Amino acid sequence: MRCPTLVFLLIVNCIFLLTGLILLVAFPNWIVNKIAAKVMYIHEDGTGKSSFVTDYWERLPAVHIFKFYMFNITNPDDVMFHGHEPILQELGPYTYEMTEVKENIRYSKDGNLVSYRANKTWVFNPQKSCATCRCEDQVAFPNLVFTALIYYARTEKINIFYRRILDIFILIMRSKPIQNVGVCDILLNSYKDPIIEVIHTPIYKTLKKTLKLTTPDFPDLGYLPKYNRTGDGDFVVMTGKDDIANIGQIVSWNNWTELPWWNTPESRRFKGSGDGINQKPGIGKHDKYEMYQPLACRKFTLEYSGSEAHVNGIPALAYSFVGDSYDGVRNIGYRYENYEKMNYYPGWPCGLNHTVEVTPRCKNVKCDLFENWCDKCCNGSFINETWVLPPGIIPLRCQPGE
Repeated sequence: MRCPTLVFLLIVNCIFLLTGLILLVAFPNWIVNKIAAKVMYIHEDGTGKSSFVTDYWERLPAVHIFKFYMFNITNPDDVMFHGHEPILQELGPYTYEMTEVKENIRYSKDGNLVSYRANKTWVFNPQKSCATCRCEDQVAFPNLVFTALIYYARTEKINIFYRRILDIFILIMRSKPIQNVGVCDILLNSYKDPIIEVIHTPIYKTLKKTLKLTTPDFPDLGYLPKYNRTGDGDFVVMTGKDDIANIGQIVSWNNWTELPWWNTPESRRFKGSGDGINQKPGIGKHDKYEMYQPLACRKFTLEYSGSEAHVNGIPALAYSFVGDSYDGVRNIGYRYENYEKMNYYPGWPCGLNHTVEVTPRCKNVKCDLFENWCDKCCNGSFINETWVLPPGIIPLRCQPGE
């Protein structure tokens, strides 16, 4: 009788041990997820005020740091009058601090959705910029209006008469391919241009309507013109009330559920991505996170970078953009179409001595695949009657803040 009793006790002890181990591993995560589901979702309390956690979401207690690097053309006259290649001087970083406050917050009746607009304030910080960096620094860089007019003339089907009018107009306005502008004017303050001022006059608007001309309605110029103290449009996101795993997922932006300016369904899709502030609890090293960034008019995929840290005693994982985020070669949806059919990077990626030899085997070689570009059957990056640009060149498809 003694031996069966010992066996029974041993089995019971093993069961308790296994149960304890399971609870030790799973129970804390279960408790955390249950607490998160009850507390962490975006909502108002019983008095109509934002909950403690939601208040942090509305007024994020963090400062975003943006570092801008400018490229100054040091030989503008040689470029414009002698056709020389530009010599570039890198300047920066010019550092801005950005804070964000969510406004016009409205909840759906069931509390599963919330709409808002994020108002952003940008402040130039000379202390965090380079030692010689000043807002007033002048930079010689491509004239955006001149470039746009030349691009318009090359890509739009306009007759020779209108082309001549356009040429005369550019000469009269003394518009040049390269101009000098202050750094902060280029970035956020914006700057004026004589041609832009003309196309906003009543006379031009009448002429535009008569001749059925198409010109963009941008009163101010720059990379982020008049972007300071403005919003990125109206967001509708999930609060996480029905499922905490959905917290912060975007339902629509400016009444769009997909982005019309990209080239593939995957690049146009942003529904379900986050805003970079909220994500589901328990995200781990093997998870990927999609973030929509209106500043770039696109979404990004983030993955665990391999770096870990402790923030105020709380363990944290660092995430970064996946390696091909700015690769228009592999991500066809973000590829610049290069309508002007210019070979901006001669010799890339096959070298200047690459030659094409058409042989019978070439009928089985798919030259639109990057791995075949340097095959002798293929003409490098010349695909579909134009030149593909290398990784790192991604077009900006919308004006930030719009």
